[in-house]
Amino acid sequence: MAIHGMALLGKERLGKGATHERPPRPVDLAWALTLDSLLFQAEAEVRWLDHVEASLARHAPPPAGGRHTAAAAPEAATEASRS
Repeated sequence: MAIHGMALLGKERLGKGATHERPPRPVDLAWALTLDSLLFQAEAEVRWLDHVEASLARHAPPPAGGRHTAAAAPEAATEASRS
């Protein structure tokens, strides 16, 4: 995701200029919190999309042969392990 990449680059740049001797400036803190927000939003969207994919795989109608494919089982197991 483009936003996720931008946030990571911003966090990297922000970290390079930081020193441990003084507290972060208010502008740096605001920018860091904004970048954190973007990262959390991107991660949440990816988790939601994974959930949708697993839900669709679980609720897909069986193929014409009457059996579910083996490919749907690992996706459901992956979703179950994330919960």
